[in-house]
Amino acid sequence: KMTSSTKKGNIFVDTINKNIDKKSFEKFKKIDLVYSDFNGSTLNNLDFSGLNLRNSDFNGATFNNCNFKNTHLEYSNFENATLNNCTFTNASLGQANFTNATLQNCSFPLSDLNGVNIEGARLLDVNFANTGSYKNMKCNGAKVNHNTVWFYGGKINQQTVHDLGLIWVTNDK
Repeated sequence: KMTSSTKKGNIFVDTINKNIDKKSFEKFKKIDLVYSDFNGSTLNNLDFSGLNLRNSDFNGATFNNCNFKNTHLEYSNFENATLNNCTFTNASLGQANFTNATLQNCSFPLSDLNGVNIEGARLLDVNFANTGSYKNMKCNGAKVNHNTVWFYGGKINQQTVHDLGLIWVTNDK
């Protein structure tokens, strides 16, 4: 079960190390989820569309088939998280931390990636094409495969990898 508590007028959701199902999650969709803690949780087939999850902690969480359309995720922590088949359409991700995360088959169309940190992240078939903004994005040491699409709509090449401080992955394992 997910629990909530209030502090300074805000509601905080504690889902540490929980497997969250759609029914449980629906209870929390109408509240402000700023500073929520999803640390180590498993989140499958959830629709986060339009939610305010600023400053939330997703450290070590696993996301499968989740939708983050128009979601506010500024300053949220996805460090060591695993994201599979997730879509971040028009999401606000400014200053979010994806350090050492694994992203596979994810896309970020029209999203704000200003200051996002993907250092050390593993990016497999990730689509950053048509991204709204990506100024000051931190990329050093991120590992990308040949199917990862970078900002201008073309597949990434080894020169771009070098210029961004990325690491080229020759296999998808």
